[in-house]
Amino acid sequence: MSIINKSALLAALQPKKRAVEIDGFGTVYVRELSIGEVLEIRQDADGKEVNPLRMVVRSVVDEAGATVFDESDVELLKGTGKTAFEQLMKVSSELNGFARGADAGN
Repeated sequence: MSIINKSALLAALQPKKRAVEIDGFGTVYVRELSIGEVLEIRQDADGKEVNPLRMVVRSVVDEAGATVFDESDVELLKGTGKTAFEQLMKVSSELNGFARGADAGN
């Protein structure tokens, strides 16, 4: 019987982060949300489609992992360009299991 190192397992389960290049700006990072954050977003959606603005607000971080946006930025993000925003939304959706087909075959 092998003994599992709980600390090592928890370290391996920490949210992942992916770099995204935004034209005219440079690199930002999109992180995987915690289970608690995903549950909260799904609960707030109340059976409806998850709001991509809220998902991006919570998942865009700087290199150190600090969030860039907060909930008050949702309205500001509504006025951003579709192409650049979709880059962030696509990566966030993929990392967090909201991408279309993410559950296909399960």
